[in-house]
Amino acid sequence: MNNLITDFVKTEFDRCATAIAQRLDDTRTTASGRTKDSLKVTVVENVFTLLGRHPFATVETGRQGGKTPINFTEILKQWAVDKQISLQPINYVRIPSERWQPKYTPQERALNRFAGAVAHKIRTEGSKLYRDGGREDIYSEEVEKTIRVIREGLGTLVRSEVITTLNEQIGRSFNNK
Repeated sequence: MNNLITDFVKTEFDRCATAIAQRLDDTRTTASGRTKDSLKVTVVENVFTLLGRHPFATVETGRQGGKTPINFTEILKQWAVDKQISLQPINYVRIPSERWQPKYTPQERALNRFAGAVAHKIRTEGSKLYRDGGREDIYSEEVEKTIRVIREGLGTLVRSEVITTLNEQIGRSFNNK
């Protein structure tokens, strides 16, 4: 593939990845940043690929109910911390003594309860985004735009390359006479 064409397509893929990352931030979808940081453009033998971590599609589709990872509650606790979700501490009624000390702080109890309730809801019904029907404003629009820009740009570049090649061949045939 012509270097000009390869550079053009690579630039558009990189622009698409950057725009998707920005969209994740703009829509406040980013929590830990791992999904955003996972976006990578690869080129192998003129095949361009935009990669993201395994659950990347869920930023638009949400998560369907059903099986969850073993540590799902822990994942949700970290998500709540990353999102800086404010929770009302849950105080103990029982008074600590020599015979009994609380296992968790009131804040940890609130976080555990919250994560457990969210995990149950997602397992049984799916995430709110999934239940609401998803969205198409994180990557779908950018991917479509990128495809359109590449299609139009390649048409122009290939047309220019063909004209240049034809002019060179015509020039050579006149010079050979």
